[in-house]
Amino acid sequence: MKNAIVVGGGIIGLSSAYYLKKSGWNVAVIDQGDFSNNCSYGNAGYVCPSHFIPLASPGIISQGLRWMLNPKSPFYIQPRLSWPLIDWGIKFAKSATARHLEESAVPLRDAAIISQRCYEEWNSSPDFDFAYEKKGLFEYFLTKEKAAHGHELVEKAVSLGLDTVFMHADDVRALEPQTRINLEGAVLFRGDAHLYPNKLMKSLLDHLKQQDFKSLHKRVTWTQMNTFNGSAYSYPQRDDTKNPYRKHVYDGKIEPLDCESLVKSAPSSQE
Repeated sequence: MKNAIVVGGGIIGLSSAYYLKKSGWNVAVIDQGDFSNNCSYGNAGYVCPSHFIPLASPGIISQGLRWMLNPKSPFYIQPRLSWPLIDWGIKFAKSATARHLEESAVPLRDAAIISQRCYEEWNSSPDFDFAYEKKGLFEYFLTKEKAAHGHELVEKAVSLGLDTVFMHADDVRALEPQTRINLEGAVLFRGDAHLYPNKLMKSLLDHLKQQDFKSLHKRVTWTQMNTFNGSAYSYPQRDDTKNPYRKHVYDGKIEPLDCESLVKSAPSSQE
């Protein structure tokens, strides 16, 4: 039986462990915490095939520059002199093109739909309970300019096979007659869904524990990964030019990572 190590115990790491176990692998998951306090517990629980527009898209640069200076914005970056940050910004700006938007739409849609099918598979299992609801999602527009963009968005979504409609302001208000809504129009993505992240993570952890889930509460700092003779390595944090192999920093010590021995030595979650 093959052995696998998953670094990170968030939704991506635990989902990877779930499908690896399902495929017959021995799996150990390494996380710096106890799997109960990572960012996967704090997201919005939004399952979104509608998110087929990449962040790096035409028009985002001017908006992004304004957001970057606002600590309460969804795109705030603390100002600092950092070449990696500057390099990222240059590459981001170069990617904000119509061509990039067009090339990204289908892969983003497909990734979201595949994820949604996984959630629906779990939702049909008695082992999972995470308040999954497929009620769709509204995107409101406050100005006529943005409402015109909404019509274009619906056209693109429909061309991608997504169940999407434009709704005028009065139609939206009719759905919420007790709520005062100030808007020019809205797009309704009928295929989107929501779930409760805390309940999902708990259900996933409980399920894995029943499958002899192995976990290690260790802080592991990784850079680039590679393999050599069945072992995993990464570049060390400190200069180590004398060693020809790629290694990793494990609790402050630089040593090779033997996948098989680590998986076998990891304590079972049931222990």
